[in-house]
Amino acid sequence: MKLTIEEYFKLQHQILHYFHRDDVWDAHALVDFTQMYWYIFNFENGRVVVRYSGSKPTHPKGHRFEAQLFDAPYKAEAFTLIPMNLTLNKILGIFSNEREQIDHESVHV
Repeated sequence: MKLTIEEYFKLQHQILHYFHRDDVWDAHALVDFTQMYWYIFNFENGRVVVRYSGSKPTHPKGHRFEAQLFDAPYKAEAFTLIPMNLTLNKILGIFSNEREQIDHESVHV
């Protein structure tokens, strides 16, 4: 086994520490979304979701995914850690800040 369990948890702790999140005891699975374009969308009723796609979702027929946040995002220099509910599972999605879609007018919502 190339990566031992001890090395895995040490690396997990280092990743969470990068986001200033040291509460490893309640850590959920880390999932790589760094190749996705994404943005946070706030509904009027207070519901907050992350919307993401493998391509820039600027076309109305563009395919995108959506997941509700269960906690506030943790934004660091190069990446954002987004606690999200994904098909009945809570995960920690890691997104690249370079792919964040700031201009929501150019994104179909």
